[in-house]
Amino acid sequence: MANETPDDAALAFRCANNPSAQVRFDSRIFTSIEYFGTDEVHVDVALTGDGLNATCGALLFSPWERAEICDYFDRLVADFAGWSGQRDWGNSNLRVTATFTPGGHVRLDWTVIATLTRPTWQARLSTWVEAGEKMSHMAADIRSFLSPTPHL
Repeated sequence: MANETPDDAALAFRCANNPSAQVRFDSRIFTSIEYFGTDEVHVDVALTGDGLNATCGALLFSPWERAEICDYFDRLVADFAGWSGQRDWGNSNLRVTATFTPGGHVRLDWTVIATLTRPTWQARLSTWVEAGEKMSHMAADIRSFLSPTPHL
């Protein structure tokens, strides 16, 4: 048995280098899964900028995927001094790749994958964010957005 709780919250991240580039999460719906004792969440993710306008609706974040993506961003925050190579997170509909760049910024490559259509399509957008305080705010915002709100 599942209970759905829709809301109108939205979360948007603009690129530090190109304000027209934006990743937006909205239309979240929490579904309470009684036998797991926790919630999964469905969200729409939109990538826009420089001629790109791609929206992938009803992306599912299971309880463990919510925890994984939040932990992924927390690790990026903890390593604000930098790292080498790429750091990846992904599920079947969303992938994020982080690369530390000179000047204390993180390049985030966001890929949405529409798997419910035939043929499947993908869209990718790169954003840059300051590795310190801005990344910390981003991680906190993602955790808050993907966390279940109290059900009335």
